[in-house]
Amino acid sequence: MAWQIALDMPFSLDVPEGHGHRYTRESVDAWALLLRPAGWTEEKADQLRALIRSG
Repeated sequence: MAWQIALDMPFSLDVPEGHGHRYTRESVDAWALLLRPAGWTEEKADQLRALIRSG
């Protein structure tokens, strides 16, 4: 099992956002739904997505 993980790791970095373990901008919406922060707006979400994207 460990050999398979070792062989898969080099290829795991070249996947699109939201797949594998590459969670980026979509996590903003998920956390906002779970936490429901007071005063949260779509504008703030867009700003946070931009920060994550620049990374």
